[in-house]
Amino acid sequence: NDFHCSVSTGDDFFFRMYQSDNTIKSITDTNPSTGVWHHIVCIADSVAGFIYAYVDNVSQGTPVSYDGTVRQSGNPFFIGAYLASIEMFDGKICKLCFYNNPIFSDSTEREAFVSYLYNSGASRFLIYDYDLNRPNPAGHLVAVWGLNETSGNRIDEKQTYIAVDNNSVGYTTGIGGHNCADFDGADYLAVATTEYDFAQLWATKVWTIGTWFK
Repeated sequence: NDFHCSVSTGDDFFFRMYQSDNTIKSITDTNPSTGVWHHIVCIADSVAGFIYAYVDNVSQGTPVSYDGTVRQSGNPFFIGAYLASIEMFDGKICKLCFYNNPIFSDSTEREAFVSYLYNSGASRFLIYDYDLNRPNPAGHLVAVWGLNETSGNRIDEKQTYIAVDNNSVGYTTGIGGHNCADFDGADYLAVATTEYDFAQLWATKVWTIGTWFK
């Protein structure tokens, strides 16, 4: 599944995605400070026709056009790496979530959703309040990896999708005092397409990925 959120070699945050016609869509902005937690959200909205990115509740770069498709690579969904043993992450990740969303009526609704995810950082369990109480704008939680396990595979708390541990991903204290995954630049997690076919998510008109990293 050809999309990724990364911190580039120049320390810029970027979100990049390949559409099914192989067109590359990317947003790059913000040089995130090291040693502190940052919240990132990327929203692909085929109704509005744009991809949006936010860091710490602030819109990044210029929204780029989006035709509603994502190229299917057949690779697993990697956490902590672009591909197995390629562009490895050395840092911490906490509370990774996927939503499919109803159509946002305007930017105010979209930004209210982003703000909710950002302000839920003190407790990873607040993410369920948004899904179950369904305030306006509502968001349907597809998967959330709290990444609070101390070793081994990490389990999605919504549907029990398994992120398989490769090379012994560590743990440390994360957002709100909860555990988080601690990557050393040689380890990663992988969710196989046989475990969850993310094409189901891309088929929705609006979808979101959000997480905390340090």
